[in-house]
Amino acid sequence: MLHAEEEAIVEQIAGLKLLLDTLRAENRQLSREEIYSLLRRQSIVRRQIRDLQLQITQIQEKRCELEKKTQEFQEKSKYWLRKEGNYQRWIVRQKRFYIQREIQQEEAESEEII
Repeated sequence: MLHAEEEAIVEQIAGLKLLLDTLRAENRQLSREEIYSLLRRQSIVRRQIRDLQLQITQIQEKRCELEKKTQEFQEKSKYWLRKEGNYQRWIVRQKRFYIQREIQQEEAESEEII
């Protein structure tokens, strides 16, 4: 989602840069008011480009933050899965131990009877 949003903003920037190229005087005779108007429009377009570039920076920071959180979550998940595996192995060992102890007790009792 963030990647698509970033691509859309990049396309907007490209369009604004094309618009900025069309807002050049290019050997035209302009009155003072026309020059000020043209400069004002150029300034507005440049500001819009800067704002969009700032949005891209914010999106990239957000993406980095999400990647970091995802990595942390994966590490925690691995940790707890490992803990669960250790716990399950411990339970199996305990069951074996109790079974062996019961067998030994039964053998000891049967030897006492004989």
